[in-house]
Amino acid sequence: MPPEKLVNNQYLIEETLHYDAFQRIYLASDQFTEAKTPVYITVFKDMDAGSPITNAFFEYEKELKSLFADFFLIDDVLYTISRCCPGKPLANFITNTYLNTYEKGMIVSSYLNKINALEPLPLMLKYVLCSFGNISIIDRKMVCFNHIPFFSPQDLIVTHKEYMERIGDFILTIYGNSTNAELTPAIYEMDPAVDAIIRHCYHGNYETVEDIQNDFNPVFFRARMSQEETRQSKPKPFIPADDAPLVMPDHPDAPKRSFIYTREKKEGRKSRKARKIRRLAISSALLLAVFLIGVFGISRLINRGPADEDLMTEVELPVESQEEADPTLPEDIDDDFTDSEMTDSVLPETEDVPEIPPPDEAQESEPPPPDQEDSPSHYTVRSGDTLYSISQRVYGDGGRYPEIMEANNITDPSSLRAGQVLQIP
Repeated sequence: MPPEKLVNNQYLIEETLHYDAFQRIYLASDQFTEAKTPVYITVFKDMDAGSPITNAFFEYEKELKSLFADFFLIDDVLYTISRCCPGKPLANFITNTYLNTYEKGMIVSSYLNKINALEPLPLMLKYVLCSFGNISIIDRKMVCFNHIPFFSPQDLIVTHKEYMERIGDFILTIYGNSTNAELTPAIYEMDPAVDAIIRHCYHGNYETVEDIQNDFNPVFFRARMSQEETRQSKPKPFIPADDAPLVMPDHPDAPKRSFIYTREKKEGRKSRKARKIRRLAISSALLLAVFLIGVFGISRLINRGPADEDLMTEVELPVESQEEADPTLPEDIDDDFTDSEMTDSVLPETEDVPEIPPPDEAQESEPPPPDQEDSPSHYTVRSGDTLYSISQRVYGDGGRYPEIMEANNITDPSSLRAGQVLQIP
């Protein structure tokens, strides 16, 4: 099955974690959730050898539904879906963490509770699901199972003694602070009760996990009462009850589940690389934008010619504000409207408006008398004009602007705009 394949129209395969003649394990994402949560998919390829596994899954369907996210058959091939467990994988956690007695008791107690919940299942399923590669540790005290059914052919014929030995392996790993811990005189000082529990597991003296719990509960109770928060003292040699050293058995626990141990490191490298690429892309985009803006501004400044200056002069300037055109201005406004101010504010007139010759600077022209009655004419509003200034220019009396307003139906004196043609009564 190649990567990037959609299984059951829901799970998108992203990476192959394990591949052999017996089964395959993939890392996929659940497309039916918004966060597209990661899941493990196990596919059993050899159905002749895998038929006991398939039969067990559907015989104990009710019990397994509470452990697995989903499992189903497609073309007589069994698929199991399990959620990725939070926390650190057991091997990574033990290698980088030193636990006190209370924390060890918490982890072992949590592990035994998880194992006890698997009791109704067939022996081969219990043996595989409690393997080291399936275990993660949360908050230095809780055990979480990934529920990846990673089988080897030997797991199909596992015995009860081997199952008990695997439980003893876990207890020794936690109390020995190493996945390679050995129960020998030269190793860590250990509570005699814990030492006895591990030996009973290796010898197959326990019938059920509940029997192990009954022996371990007093150990955990003492650790809980003492609440040891400091690290243990340096290891001291001890004399075991039995002179014969016991070594952790070499179980066919498949390869060391390297795909689970290295996955977090691989994802961490990918995320750091992605962050570097994003920062580089953002900084490059900003530099490019600044460069383009600078080039555009310089080119406009260099290439600006007379045409641009003429275009700028043709832009209409706003008419004087309402404060300048307010009719409530006092009557004694200075009537000395200089020739230079008038000529500077006047734009070229249109062809329809009769030209008014500019006043001669050397000769002051008298405005027409106020009571002179001319025939109706037109006046084109220029930039800077107000009704008061137009009345002053046309009648010689700025106070007659209401006549212009009435003739042109103007209600708002500030509504004048340059180029507007007014009727002058």
